[in-house]
Amino acid sequence: MNRSRTNLKFRTYLIHFFSAVIIFTSLANAYGITVEPCSYMGDTTLKDINGKTFQLKEYAGKVLFITFWSTWCVRCKEELTFLHEKFGGNGNVVIITVNQDSDKKINELRVKKFIDEIGAHELIVVIDRSFEFWDRFGLNALPATIILDAEGRVAFAEANFHIDSPEIIEREYEKLHSENSCSSAYQ
Repeated sequence: MNRSRTNLKFRTYLIHFFSAVIIFTSLANAYGITVEPCSYMGDTTLKDINGKTFQLKEYAGKVLFITFWSTWCVRCKEELTFLHEKFGGNGNVVIITVNQDSDKKINELRVKKFIDEIGAHELIVVIDRSFEFWDRFGLNALPATIILDAEGRVAFAEANFHIDSPEIIEREYEKLHSENSCSSAYQ
């Protein structure tokens, strides 16, 4: 009888534990990003693929699309192509692409070739060798796009580019012109 009660307690514990793991994992995967809405990111310093160091606040007054990607990621290529085609010629938008290939696999020539393939030479390319920016923006999925409003605050964040993403991203960009950007929610 006592052994049966111990087994029941143990099974109950396991059920609760795995339920918590499943709930946490599903929430983390649903967003793929944990950075808080309206967080100020203007003080973030980056170095582009050519070695030029800059801070995001240098682009004050412009909307920043920061997209995290990798050369092996098919959806990353789709997202970069969409952003380039939709917003690449927009003088009010700056697109910063942050490559997340692992440090051992980063090959700058491969990264440049990838950008050349989609013809997106106006994009700012950053290689995040230490995953510092991955952590700063609280990411756990690729691709990921974060939109900063003209004041450098997180207005929108989305991971896992999917079939509805182009419409969602366009709608969120339009919201920046019609309402307080900090009212946007994550996707």
